[in-house]
Amino acid sequence: MPIKVGDHEHLIVVVSGGGPVGLTFALHLTMMMGTHVKIFIYEGRWFVDQQGRIHWQGEKQGKTRRDQVVTLQDHVIKQMPEYIKQGLFQNINERVWPTSRNIPIREVEDRLFDLIQPFVHSGQIELIPENLHEQSECLIKGNFDLLVGTDGSNSFVRRYCNIQMMSEGLEYACGVAYDIPDNVPPTEEPLHQALNCILTVSQTRYLVNSSTSRRGYLNVRLIQDEYDELRNRLETFQLRNEPLDLLDYNKCPQSPVWTIIRQGLDFFKISPKYVFRVIPIEINVRQASIVARELRYEIETDPQKVNKYNEKRYKTALAFLAGDAAMCVHFWPGRGMNSGMKAAIALARNILRACTSNNAINIRKPLRFLDFLDYEGFMARLRAREQQGRSLRVLVDPIDKSVEEAYSYAYNPYCYERYITNLIHKLKKTRQRLQENPEWPHKSKPITDDELQTLSNRIAPYAVAQLSLANPWPTREMSGADVLVEHIFPYDLNRFLPLPVTRLPSLHRTDSMMPRYNYQILWITDDNKNENIKNIFKDIENSQNTLRLSINKDCDYQMTSVQTIDQAKQWLTTNQESLRQPHIRLKVVTLWTIQKDKTAIDVIRAVRSIYSRVPVLIFTTKQDKIRAALEFPNVVATDKEYEVKEFVGLNQGPLWNSGCQVSYTMTNSFDNKEIQPLPIITSDTNIENSQNTLRLSTNKDCDYQMTSVQTIDQAKQWLTTNQESLRQPHIRLKVVTLWTIEKDRTAIDVIRTVRSICSRVPVLIFTTKQDKIRAALEFPNVVATDKEYEVKEFVGLNQGPLSNSGCQVSYTMTKSFGNKGIQPLPIITSDTNCVSQNAMLLWIDSPKNDPQLTEEVQTNYPPLEINFQPTYQDARKYLNDNACDIRKREIFITICRAYYTKESKCFTDVVQLFRDLGIGNRPLAVYTLSTITLLEKTPDLPTGIEIYDNPDDLFAFISRYLAKTI
Repeated sequence: MPIKVGDHEHLIVVVSGGGPVGLTFALHLTMMMGTHVKIFIYEGRWFVDQQGRIHWQGEKQGKTRRDQVVTLQDHVIKQMPEYIKQGLFQNINERVWPTSRNIPIREVEDRLFDLIQPFVHSGQIELIPENLHEQSECLIKGNFDLLVGTDGSNSFVRRYCNIQMMSEGLEYACGVAYDIPDNVPPTEEPLHQALNCILTVSQTRYLVNSSTSRRGYLNVRLIQDEYDELRNRLETFQLRNEPLDLLDYNKCPQSPVWTIIRQGLDFFKISPKYVFRVIPIEINVRQASIVARELRYEIETDPQKVNKYNEKRYKTALAFLAGDAAMCVHFWPGRGMNSGMKAAIALARNILRACTSNNAINIRKPLRFLDFLDYEGFMARLRAREQQGRSLRVLVDPIDKSVEEAYSYAYNPYCYERYITNLIHKLKKTRQRLQENPEWPHKSKPITDDELQTLSNRIAPYAVAQLSLANPWPTREMSGADVLVEHIFPYDLNRFLPLPVTRLPSLHRTDSMMPRYNYQILWITDDNKNENIKNIFKDIENSQNTLRLSINKDCDYQMTSVQTIDQAKQWLTTNQESLRQPHIRLKVVTLWTIQKDKTAIDVIRAVRSIYSRVPVLIFTTKQDKIRAALEFPNVVATDKEYEVKEFVGLNQGPLWNSGCQVSYTMTNSFDNKEIQPLPIITSDTNIENSQNTLRLSTNKDCDYQMTSVQTIDQAKQWLTTNQESLRQPHIRLKVVTLWTIEKDRTAIDVIRTVRSICSRVPVLIFTTKQDKIRAALEFPNVVATDKEYEVKEFVGLNQGPLSNSGCQVSYTMTKSFGNKGIQPLPIITSDTNCVSQNAMLLWIDSPKNDPQLTEEVQTNYPPLEINFQPTYQDARKYLNDNACDIRKREIFITICRAYYTKESKCFTDVVQLFRDLGIGNRPLAVYTLSTITLLEKTPDLPTGIEIYDNPDDLFAFISRYLAKTI
């Protein structure tokens, strides 16, 4: 939709996202600047009815509104105009927690949408019921002054501006939405909100946030195994097109995840029959690297006023992020919507400040980037307060340990009595603390000991154990002063402008029979047959049959692939007239290097000489070389597969989003006769000969031999033939497989087959189809990748430096592709398997942490002395007392955890301890849940340590150093 407004009369603001944050920003800015600002809000969740009115899409339109309940803090509400304060809580005004009010997100959206209507009718704000995208006219022409991204965690504006996100870590949960009717039997009446608060704050497994206790969400923190089980079970329901029913034990058996959900419902006295949705939630605590960016647009010149030097003229605009687009918090301590609203209010006040001189609004365009340093600083403080001060306090304290311990001891009668006593004690302690708060809103409803006892008696022993062991909310660690808008952006609340006089009684809009857009995606993939881009291309082609991917049902998508820039120009020239039709949307995906001597910059210039301002995505890992390309408007770069799919039009939607059932049309070549496609590149995979690659090296203490087979039956035959040899303690078997085998079989069949013969064998799946392999990754010791270097690392080839001359190895490859049958793998033999009596393994952890691995080490290396020291302080004392003896040992191996949270120590402290005692240069392994996460948090690793997140790899580490004594 074109933006038409006098350029010098108004500050023109484009807002992407009409949720609570976007509407809050628009309301505040227009109520402070009045007619000096013109705001355009883009939101794809709106639609136009037959009377020309805009509404939120709901069930009738095949969409699902959000059901969550949020807690809005008083200090945020107090900074709003009286008009918003009264309108926002006119239907629901409920105090559940001190200094805050509970309200459903849907109610917030509806009330703010109603409050903005007077400004819509006056013409100050215009609502556009579509998502902002790369080819929106305002982005092509740059005819705006400010672009504000309030479009959620998968922000288009953030992607458009090439602003990177940084993650602090992942956690998993599920949301259980319920709605208890008014007329229910007394036994099914919900708990009082006072009890909900006490039960929630006393532990960190369950969280209830509800409106009037009847409609809300039970959130359950999950360990990853539980989360994976939940996703797979929900996917099964979708595949069968069956509804979820927690009362049907045939559909939802007493498996770990369904049971823990039922126990949570019992704990909060919510009948399963009132549950209407279950959603798996991946909590990614992350933030944008910056929240303000300057954009540059070329000014279209008037043909009648051509500059004699033919110089191009440019204008600048500013882009900002707010809400989840700027930072995503952990919803357990919450404050996500509060942070978004604070950012919206702060940005609106900063804009007003930048446009004010001598106590009067005086707009001078373009606005300067330097005038918004205060907003960047405010967001930095807000991130520190909400993420470091709240979200990470929960994130760094996962529930895995308490869950595992609960399953081990829950049914021991003595342990149960201890757990139930401890749980009741925690509940009473929380009750006392809350009821002593002078601002506790439930003074009229004191909670008795009998009520707490009754609720605890409702749940099973293992649930009692989990809640007893789970830490309560870290309220002390999270407490402290809030970051307040008024401290950095003070504003006299009495100066908010009155409601405008309506100038436009009704805006004439047609019914939302939106045009069916046809997206034409041109891929320029070079002639080097880049495997990654071909796999992504094929994956997108097949995505219409993939359950987990959803797209916009109002669009068709068609793709053409070419190899050279000249072919791209030829295709664009041939189809130039057709591509300019209003329902056609063109996008270009290219690699960085094309035809050896050309780059994406040449691609941009070539395609835009024919079709100006076409959106271009550069798929590359060479972030250091592409800065010049990113100077062009509407150009983005990424090395992430999901971002390519989002650019093309595939949305990685949530699994249990019932509003995302869509149809998807994709053709290998354009069916439209007016558009002539070029042939699509075909691919044939050929991955071998890596032993001749200079940069690959292997561990000099190991030999590597490979056998290749084509079918699962051949693999089974080879394993059976060599079964006895493969079970020798010095043999390490690994399996690499593709996802699809023999057309109708998958890697899951491979895993089941090989492990029926050799249990626990590590398996790597080489595939780009990350959306299909979750069921396979449920098996222990199974990994998946689409990166060549990770396959080589799994096999045992280390990507060492070019000059690594100390890793010359013997490498034997045995092929079995011909008709000669299977050639069995030559088995490595050794003279003896004795370990030096002088070898010790120092394990700084509890022996109960991984008893299976401990037993495997003891079985294979009986003479090895294993010394467990449960904590860092225990290890420090032992090392101080025995340093001399340790220095004399021929082999001294150490394994430690990544973090010793209760002692505020980590593996780097262990390394320093070894250096201080002069025990350096000994083998040291760090065992962690995720190698990738640890490397992200500690990029500069101390030298000489190795990191593992797999028990088999840790065993191989031990074996490697013990082999030196054999």
